[in-house]
Amino acid sequence: MRPNEVLQTEMKEAMEDMAWPENEKIIGLHFRRGDSCLEEHQSHGRMCEPFSKYMEHVKRLGTKYNIKHVFLATDDNNILKTLKDDYPQFIFHYNSNVGRGGARNEMEIEDALKYGKINGGEEAKAVIQDVHMLSKTDAFVGKFSSNIDRLAFQLNFAETGNYMPYISMDAAWCFDFAKLSGDHDGKPFFC
Repeated sequence: MRPNEVLQTEMKEAMEDMAWPENEKIIGLHFRRGDSCLEEHQSHGRMCEPFSKYMEHVKRLGTKYNIKHVFLATDDNNILKTLKDDYPQFIFHYNSNVGRGGARNEMEIEDALKYGKINGGEEAKAVIQDVHMLSKTDAFVGKFSSNIDRLAFQLNFAETGNYMPYISMDAAWCFDFAKLSGDHDGKPFFC
């Protein structure tokens, strides 16, 4: 999976804009807060932990591997406002050119697209950029119930030939869609 030339250029510019570290390691962090945390998704057994829970794992990886840079892929605009104050030991990088909040946090993504609340092309481009940037990291925190997280992890392996250190906050791997096969703190959920 390779982005076309235009998308590659846009990603390169975005990485330059966010001061992506060239000679230092970086942790990839996917914090999804939008439609995946709506009440309907909660009934599938998935959990929407607070950002602080994700950061416990980022701190663990950061300490173990001496990493202070974090690439944050998120649909939550609010979390960006407090990063520097809440976690001064880390340098956060995020793509400021993607949309966050709004309809993404109020309705299912399919409905937001159907009713024209968000632009499908721009959403797809943002996801592709997030996946590729997450795949360029040296360690990872997220949820392997997420297609985005599994794809980023697989792309990283395809490029490096190694499994990067990771912490999945729900399933070791989720590969059987719509089956009660995930496990989060001893509680099953639908992958």
